[in-house]
Amino acid sequence: MIPSLRGVVWSEIPDLTLLIRRSRENCAAQEDLLNLVYSHLLKVASRLLRSTNGDTSAPQDLLHDVYLQSMSVWKGEVADRNHYLAVVTKAMKNQLVDRARKANTQRRTPTPFPGVSANHLAVVDILAIERELAEIDRTDPRAAHVVRLRYYGGCSWEETARATGVSVKMVRNDWGGAVKWLRKRLAPHSS
Repeated sequence: MIPSLRGVVWSEIPDLTLLIRRSRENCAAQEDLLNLVYSHLLKVASRLLRSTNGDTSAPQDLLHDVYLQSMSVWKGEVADRNHYLAVVTKAMKNQLVDRARKANTQRRTPTPFPGVSANHLAVVDILAIERELAEIDRTDPRAAHVVRLRYYGGCSWEETARATGVSVKMVRNDWGGAVKWLRKRLAPHSS
C-alpha cells in the first residue's frame, strides 16, 4: 500500500519563521519551536516508518535522531520556514538512508513510494529511491528537491511551492516527471 501524504501540513504551524528567529536568542523559544513541530514531525516519521517494512523503530526514535542531526545545522543558521523545512527534510532523508544502509547488509528494505501506481511498483527500497533521486538531481535538481520535500518532509503542494520558489503547477509538474522516472526505473521488470 502506498502511504498517503495527506493529513500532515506544515502551514498549520503558525508563525514558524518568527519562532525560528526568536529561537536563535533563547532556549525557551527553541523549546516552543520543538513543541510546535513535534506532532507534525511525528506524523511524518510514523508514515515513513510504516512504509519501511524493515525498520521497526518507534517514530520517536527516528525523530530523536533527526533532531540531533538537524541540531548540528540549526545553531542559529536556519533563517526561515523554507530553510527549516529543507534542514528537517534532509535530516529525515539522511536518517532513513543510514538506517536502510545498515539493514541492507543482509537484505533489502522494501519501501512503498507514494504516487507510483501499485501496478507498476509495489515496493522499492529507500536506497533505490535515493540512487534514482541522485540521477534526477543531475538533470533536474528542483524535481529531486520537490520529491524529497514531499516524501521525506511531508510538505503539501503549497508548502513545496513556497520552499522551492515556484508555482504549485510547476511543483506538480516536477513531481509528475520525477514519479514517472521513478516508476520506470524502479519497476520490478527493470531490475
